[in-house]
Amino acid sequence: MNRNINRNGFSLVEILVVVVIISLLAGLITPQIIDKFNQAKYDIAKTQVTVVENAIVDFERNCNRSPKELDELLNRPSDIKEEDWKGPYLKPSQKVDPWDTPFQYRVTPNGVEIISFGKDKREGGDGYNRDISSKD
Repeated sequence: MNRNINRNGFSLVEILVVVVIISLLAGLITPQIIDKFNQAKYDIAKTQVTVVENAIVDFERNCNRSPKELDELLNRPSDIKEEDWKGPYLKPSQKVDPWDTPFQYRVTPNGVEIISFGKDKREGGDGYNRDISSKD
């Protein structure tokens, strides 16, 4: 007997096998993609800290003092002469880290420190939650 079966489409088992394979691949690849994304944000934050630090150096060179707050890198402080202030030294978007948290700015006896609290947006932490400091 010669049967001519006309098949249109896939069987339920074939579809389920494909769905399982795709799910397994997604489960294996997704964590790696997320880790690379987190690493990229962390690296960007380190670079941004350096950019802010360089802006502070430029401000100090022109104004003969450290800024009291990061806003002084955007807007001329009232105690700085107009001809001395060569800013703005930063763009407003450069005052926040990749996690949209404003950089912390501290004046210490050893100079200034710029800090990003990392992915968790809190002081301290490990891995991608670790703080990024200009003193590191």
